[in-house]
Amino acid sequence: MRRWVALSCAGLIAAAIATACNTITGLDDITWRECQTEADCPEAGECTRVSCTEGQCAFEVAAGEPCAVGSCSKDGVCVECVSDEGCKDELRPVCDTKLHVCVECSTVNDCPAGRSCRDGRCVECWNVDQDGGMPCGASKPICSTIDGLCVECDLFDHCSNQKLPDTQCWEFLCVERNCVPTPTVGAPCMGGVCKENGMCSPVPL
Repeated sequence: MRRWVALSCAGLIAAAIATACNTITGLDDITWRECQTEADCPEAGECTRVSCTEGQCAFEVAAGEPCAVGSCSKDGVCVECVSDEGCKDELRPVCDTKLHVCVECSTVNDCPAGRSCRDGRCVECWNVDQDGGMPCGASKPICSTIDGLCVECDLFDHCSNQKLPDTQCWEFLCVERNCVPTPTVGAPCMGGVCKENGMCSPVPL
């Protein structure tokens, strides 16, 4: 603030105007001017413009203009987007104009057939405790918390209830969201150890 006052008074003196600078208000006690030029005013923010108008420093929001992370909002804040035009990522082409962030969807019309829009994402399912839920089918019973898609598994234990006729040397692992039967190589089994082919082989004496 002190630097601004000094600049204001300096500007008046340089312009050869009689001054009596009030160091509390920052105004000239004779002319009551804040500034002679824009340089006498406080520095503008990233999303504001400043001008010297009739001796007073005036600030204006630069709404819609580019800024560091996207565009300036009408509140003078630098945000990711203010409209869909600001969303260049094809996976997030829609601007949530309340949160000013790019999302996948704002209505069901933005989503492929068979999916709904929830919290800015196109999903196949959601939890039962949220608006009654939208469950998955029997073949892919798990609703993924990652992206709202129906999958066989998200975690290893989602496959624990799947069994093969001979379970000594096999287990199901979650691979790319599918429960894949995998031999438990090296694990002990009845009369030997499990081999790469999923068979239990005797241990040589």
